[in-house]
Amino acid sequence: MAIGALVGFALGACHVTSTPSCSDGLKNGDESDVDCGGTRCTPCAQALTCRVPADCASGACAGRVCVASSCQDGQRTGPESDVDCGGPCPACAVGRTCGVSSDCASLVCDAGRCAAASCGDRARNGTETDVDCGGAGCAPCDAGQGCVRDTDCAVGRCRDGHCGTTCRAPTVACAGGCADTLFDPLNCGACGRTCDAGSVCSGGACLAGCTAPLTACGGSCVDLQFNVAHCGGCDAGCTGGGLCVGGFCLPSCTPGTVPCGGTCVRVESDQLNCGGCNQPCDAGSVCVNGQCGTTCTPPLDTCDAGLCVDTLHDPEHCGGCFQPCVPVEHAPRLCNFGTCSRAGCETGFADCDTQLQNGCEVDLKADLANCGACGVACTGGQVCDAGTCQ
Repeated sequence: MAIGALVGFALGACHVTSTPSCSDGLKNGDESDVDCGGTRCTPCAQALTCRVPADCASGACAGRVCVASSCQDGQRTGPESDVDCGGPCPACAVGRTCGVSSDCASLVCDAGRCAAASCGDRARNGTETDVDCGGAGCAPCDAGQGCVRDTDCAVGRCRDGHCGTTCRAPTVACAGGCADTLFDPLNCGACGRTCDAGSVCSGGACLAGCTAPLTACGGSCVDLQFNVAHCGGCDAGCTGGGLCVGGFCLPSCTPGTVPCGGTCVRVESDQLNCGGCNQPCDAGSVCVNGQCGTTCTPPLDTCDAGLCVDTLHDPEHCGGCFQPCVPVEHAPRLCNFGTCSRAGCETGFADCDTQLQNGCEVDLKADLANCGACGVACTGGQVCDAGTCQ
């Protein structure tokens, strides 16, 4: 064989074409970066090259680079049900894609789309005080169901946030419902004993005025600092099961927290309320699982001396020590696996623009462009009154 032929044979034998794989240390095939992305390989980590969101483990591709997903990136990423809403992000407006009811501000997911709140959707939403009853527009509630005012109830009166004639202390059963005979001007001191016009009922006696710290509201003497029906002012009721503390309505506490001293705390990790309200741990110790100890145990992290926190779920330490979630309008803060979010909107409010920063910005009871539900506009000179175009 000629020498040239042998050389050609040898060079040809060294030219080997291999099939691209996801572990060959090369960017080949339809990979977007080395051994990741494309249709065959696992998604790429952050900071690696991408062509489409599916190339990224986070589901977010910006400027051809994989980035962390967020609720404000203009893309449908991670567990979101639609662009920047649903899942851990703020709830979606009517018409947006959903997977479960909690993806929607209305709490109604119908055939994969968020539907407007109604009085027959088997969810407590809109201005309802319980499921499909109470509030503006729905039928009054039955005994035992939630209420804010007497008009929310089909029978009896609204007492302690519930309808009915089964009265809880300190109220007693009087004609027409439950009455607090210490302060009710229609049943002052006893059922049926009515105070004269201009007087008030205080301590079961009709008086010309209320004694401090009580204030006259509708013929009754009430404490504006703690009365949920008159919080900070007469008839300024707290909705959605909220608390009245110091004359201000506070949202009901999110799961895992309890009200202590006017705020919501985690008694399993709060050093000042360890295992219960006003049960502080000694200096130098920490609160772990509701008991005072000396060290933090997973999943709690140590933040400063004597403080154990859950940085995955604590809104005061969300994603790291002393990184609080900013309060939003008309909704409790949430820390969802280290990312700030919010819980459901207070009754009567909605997040129609799906922006976390301004919370539940719309008052459904009076907003002309969102009357009763997001996207329901009043036209032809109508006004929005109690969530209904009139």
